Amino acid sequence: MAGGEVYFEKLRPPEVAECLTRGSTFIKWDDDSTTGQKCVVKVDQAGHLIYWKAEDKETDFLELTFIRDIRTGRSARMPKDPKLRDSVRTGGTDEELLNKTVTIVHGTNMVDVIFINLVSGSANIATQWTEALNKLIHNILAINVCPSTYLQKHYTKLCVTVSPDGKVLVKNIIKYITSSSKEDRKRVQEALQSVGLPHGKNDLISLDEFTFEIFLKFYNRLCNRQDIDKIFSEIAKKKPYLTTEQVVDFINNNQRDPRLNEILFPYCDPEKAQEIINKYEPNKDFVKKGHFSVRGLTRYLMSYDNTIINPDRLSIHQDMTQNLAHYFINSSHNTYLTGHQLTGKSSVEIYRQVLLIGCRCIELDCWDGRTEEQEPVITHGMTFCTEIAFKDVIEAIAECAFKTTDYPVILSFENHCTPKQQSKMAAYCVNIFGDMLLDKPLEEYPLEDGKPLPSLKSLLRKIIIKNKKRTSKREEGNENDTSAQTTITDNTTENGENKPEMNGEVVENNDNSKDRDQVEEEAAPDTALSELVNYIQPVHFKSFENSAKKNRSFEMSSFVETVATGQLKEKPVEFVNYNKRQLSRIYPKGTRVGSENFMPQIFWNAGCQLVALNFQTLDLPMMLNLGIFEYNGRCGYLLKPSFMRRPDRTFDPFAESTVDGIIAGAVTVKVISGQMLTDKKVGTYVEVDMYGLPADTVRKKYRTKVVPNNGINPVYDEEPFEFKKVVLPSLAVLRIAVYEESGKLIGQRVLPVDGLHPGYRHIKLRNECNQPLCLPTIFVNIVTKDYVPSGFEDFAAALCDPIAYQSQEEKRQQQLAALLDEEEEVDGDEVFEERPPEETTKGTSTPKNQNQQPEEKSKFKSMSFKRSEPRDSLSATEAILGQRRGSSISQFVHRESLRDTFGAGMKPQLQHQVSSPYPVSGRAQSLQTPPPSETTALCKRTFSAKRREGKTTSLIITSEPVYHWSRSSTLVPKRRPKTEEDMSWNHIYVKVEAMTIEQLKEQKNYVKLLQKNKKEHDILVKKHEKEKDKLQKGHFLEQDKMFKDLEKEKSSLKRRIEKELRKAEKKGSYEETYKRGMDEINSLSKAHDSKVDGLKRVHRDHMIELLQRQLAEQLEFSKKQIDPQYEELDRVLQQSHEDQLKLLDDVHARQMNDLKKDQDKMNREELKFLSRHVKEKDELQRRKREQNKKHIEQSVKERHKMKDFHEKEKEELIVEQQKISEQMKSDKDKTVKELQALYDKKYQSIPSCNLESIHANLFAEDKITSL
Repeated sequence: MAGGEVYFEKLRPPEVAECLTRGSTFIKWDDDSTTGQKCVVKVDQAGHLIYWKAEDKETDFLELTFIRDIRTGRSARMPKDPKLRDSVRTGGTDEELLNKTVTIVHGTNMVDVIFINLVSGSANIATQWTEALNKLIHNILAINVCPSTYLQKHYTKLCVTVSPDGKVLVKNIIKYITSSSKEDRKRVQEALQSVGLPHGKNDLISLDEFTFEIFLKFYNRLCNRQDIDKIFSEIAKKKPYLTTEQVVDFINNNQRDPRLNEILFPYCDPEKAQEIINKYEPNKDFVKKGHFSVRGLTRYLMSYDNTIINPDRLSIHQDMTQNLAHYFINSSHNTYLTGHQLTGKSSVEIYRQVLLIGCRCIELDCWDGRTEEQEPVITHGMTFCTEIAFKDVIEAIAECAFKTTDYPVILSFENHCTPKQQSKMAAYCVNIFGDMLLDKPLEEYPLEDGKPLPSLKSLLRKIIIKNKKRTSKREEGNENDTSAQTTITDNTTENGENKPEMNGEVVENNDNSKDRDQVEEEAAPDTALSELVNYIQPVHFKSFENSAKKNRSFEMSSFVETVATGQLKEKPVEFVNYNKRQLSRIYPKGTRVGSENFMPQIFWNAGCQLVALNFQTLDLPMMLNLGIFEYNGRCGYLLKPSFMRRPDRTFDPFAESTVDGIIAGAVTVKVISGQMLTDKKVGTYVEVDMYGLPADTVRKKYRTKVVPNNGINPVYDEEPFEFKKVVLPSLAVLRIAVYEESGKLIGQRVLPVDGLHPGYRHIKLRNECNQPLCLPTIFVNIVTKDYVPSGFEDFAAALCDPIAYQSQEEKRQQQLAALLDEEEEVDGDEVFEERPPEETTKGTSTPKNQNQQPEEKSKFKSMSFKRSEPRDSLSATEAILGQRRGSSISQFVHRESLRDTFGAGMKPQLQHQVSSPYPVSGRAQSLQTPPPSETTALCKRTFSAKRREGKTTSLIITSEPVYHWSRSSTLVPKRRPKTEEDMSWNHIYVKVEAMTIEQLKEQKNYVKLLQKNKKEHDILVKKHEKEKDKLQKGHFLEQDKMFKDLEKEKSSLKRRIEKELRKAEKKGSYEETYKRGMDEINSLSKAHDSKVDGLKRVHRDHMIELLQRQLAEQLEFSKKQIDPQYEELDRVLQQSHEDQLKLLDDVHARQMNDLKKDQDKMNREELKFLSRHVKEKDELQRRKREQNKKHIEQSVKERHKMKDFHEKEKEELIVEQQKISEQMKSDKDKTVKELQALYDKKYQSIPSCNLESIHANLFAEDKITSL
């Protein structure tokens, strides 16, 4: 996802400060602590781990890549428990305690974060540690290191968790690799034994013995890299090493992208290969000789020099001076929520987390506070979600907005506050943000029609507020006039119902939005808050035409995903053009109450900038979002491709053909093996998907076999997964995911297609939150190249390497020469050898026997052939035929008779004149122009010159294009075997074939009927979705009511028991009363649980019954559609049969007429030849009579043959048509059976599904549901 411009910012590897490696003494506490623990905390030399050890306890550690933030001062945490606070306090006030505290925030997602707090002896130490650690954890290179560096990290874990006497524990080595399998533990012990290390479970290994080199040996023995051994043996040719030349060939042929410029990215040479050997070969003797062992190759393949992505992609490498609308912006929806949209908790901390991870647009739903202080709050209005203070959120934003990047932050306010509380909001923004707040427009970017948004660079470290802007009465009048004159189609649903408008948003009409319409409508903006709004002013969307006419880049609109999808389908090009000028925000539909996300790629394809997702849900869309925005310095902004920015370019997101000016790509991925994927003994498999334009997206198609019971070193070695055509590589990403056989995700990685390094590569896996996993790796072979249309591969290869192609051509010519008869071995001027099509079009071959048989050559010359053209070209062939037969080859290829027969749209696809060489001009043209082997009709020419005593020379010309009925109702060449019987008229032969069922199904009327049926089915599915959502909402409300009633009953019982306990304490029967009370509470809890379970079972039964009924309705509906479909298909079939028979009769008549003309023309040529060469009158008359007689006999014979052949061909066509009719009947029966089988499968699987997040959809891919 990048434009073309490159603005490279060099990344620097992390430097570990001395204070961290030296270590410091801290008092450690966390939320579960009851007292603080004194411990020494250190960071290893390479900056992999932070580790600590308390007295009489084992060393504990934390990977720095899992740390999200380091805080001190006001941002640090204070113990809530007074006893804990006293135990960690070293004197001073609470403020001084905060200044001495270092809070480490870590976790594998953005919701369940964990806090580790370290209290130092002074504020200076806390500040030093905070600054130094923040530099390490936010270093992008640190989380994108090579596999060998992660092995160093794992080695470091073993070295810091040593025994009290400083030795490595074998049990730790086993524990970090496998946790449950006895067989895997045995494998680890055997690998330790194979490298000469102690291997007993309770054994210890000294650090002198356990060096990193030994650890690498152990790792390679454990993983048993036979996959690399196989690659090595293929290159080494049975030698135990690779030579320098073989290393050069391996890198240039396998590891280098062939599309790279040779000057900017030079090929590997022996000097570079020797540098690689010097760096990675462990055998010093091999290094001196320039040899590379398999151990050296393994190290190279796992090194920083062989990463899957160019490290430059990780830094800010794009043009950051474009205006704001020219970037994809990392955006969040309902940022405050940590879970469910209706019952989830709101959190201040999650604002910090999304900002730290690179999100640049966050949402704040602001409501009036109901406390005495009248402080505005943030919550999801009219739901059961909790509230958080607006001021606390603003302070958190100010703290973390620019902690990891300086690029601007957008605050998307959904404002429901009264003017009084809006004034407070404005005051908080001004006072807390200070200079960071962009409170007025920049001078160079005025708020005027036709002016672009500010550049990203001009907005560095600025916070921009998106809120409804107060407008003057005059402007409101103008807006009303405009809207009155504009036909608005976007504020109604498909059913024609009105949609509510909220904060300039176009929302869908569902039950949620309907209920909230009146209460959630935003209040008029307060003047103070309105004055803070400038470049992002939300307005209600009317139409793309209206927006283009107004041309206000500072206005933006928000679209619910369903409306945005409708606009995208209806007006894709206009949507892209809209996004070139101004911002659009896409947010999830209201029915996604579980906080599920939609697929953001759909709207990135249209250039939408603010595609807002629920960051609390780490589903597939969120994983793609995190993976894509990891690049370009993780700054939250990605430059859109140039055709999505330039006003002079037009782009259709649904394009299937190549985009003008963009070279389509092709990617092949072969999954070879995995290493240390999981510590469980389970089966694993790998899925490879691609996301991009609809034409480029490939999901759930490519999946390896399951390798059972092996999480250490599974070998997949599958056939390569081919993505043959990637229309837009700059918008496409590759996702490689590894799963347990149960379907649980082990790890995944999202990679930009246009940044892939080809060749043999190790891919480090990430978790759902895109954090790197230490050991799990997969080994793949990736091939990247430019897309070449099917059938043109050889031609493209010839252009890339013409020398090799020419050598192959000469070799073929020599092989064919050995097959020629003596009779054919005459001068090349008269005899043309049989050659491959590509050779024929070149016309550069030299006659084979040019210097042989001088007597026969001179004799043949006496026949008065004129040879004014070059002897070795196709023009020479054409000249000879022109002299001998009064015509040229092109007359046989491009026959006017055929043009007349087929008419417009029915011409044979024979485009190129044979006499001209094939044109090649540049890479683009060479890949788009058809190769000669597919375009010329002269695929075989045989000229036989027989030397006769007193007889004329007979030349037979054959050309073999045979035509068949294509999908576009044209005749295209189809090769037909040549026989002696039809050789004389084979050059004019045209074959008509019956249309197949697949071709019939592509006819326009049938396709339109299918589209209509699909639309009707989609309407039914949508109706079912609403029914299901309505029932589910009722279930939620009923359950909530029961929970509240049960809670009241339980609270009442507790109050009664407490009262009885107070009385019993006075009477001395406390224990008996307490026991009786606890029994009552337990009994009540069990009764409550039983009621809840019973209600849930009833609800589940109702839901299953509904889904099954809906599936049955969809089945019945689909069955009713089958008859009309096949009736239409039958009508198309009968019409095509009539058309084909009529066409066949016309073709036959034309062929017979052409045959007569050719025979008469040949006879005239022969008579002319006799007149020129026979001087005696009587002899001439006799020869002419013989020729005429011969001509009549031969003509009658050939015409009878053609007539018989035509009759036979017509019979064959009728038989073929009957077969297709019968096949169509069986196809209908098969369709009904498949439909019933699909229904039965999905009907039976409903009870086993998660009913809350599914809808009934009979045709959802491989599932019973549609999410």
